[in-house]
Amino acid sequence: MKVPTLTGITFVTRDKGGFALSLDHPTRADFEALLHWLPEGWEVDFHDPYFPQLSDPGAYVLIQRRGDRFLHRLGNHGWLNQWTHQSPDLLAAYLQLVADYPGERTAFDGPIMVKPAYRSAWDDQGPD
Repeated sequence: MKVPTLTGITFVTRDKGGFALSLDHPTRADFEALLHWLPEGWEVDFHDPYFPQLSDPGAYVLIQRRGDRFLHRLGNHGWLNQWTHQSPDLLAAYLQLVADYPGERTAFDGPIMVKPAYRSAWDDQGPD
């Protein structure tokens, strides 16, 4: 699979398929280009350390694309929200915010990944 060349993002092949993203001060434009490149049937997967949670810290986030439409969802142990439509501009800003997290990284955080989707978000949406 051909990956895009982005100034602040390098794609690192994972053993389990897909890519981990190596980040070097990526811009919001880098993340927006990543989202528009994202193959259908794949997803961006990352941990949001900012999300307030009483049990385990943060939230795990998935983003999927179909054409020019994007869905995302958040979840953690014991809860999972519904897929929600969102603009690529806002999702790119969200990714940049998480990438620039100034706090101490934990084992929960991990890299931002791009990988084949476990299940299509669009299956839960009904007819287009």
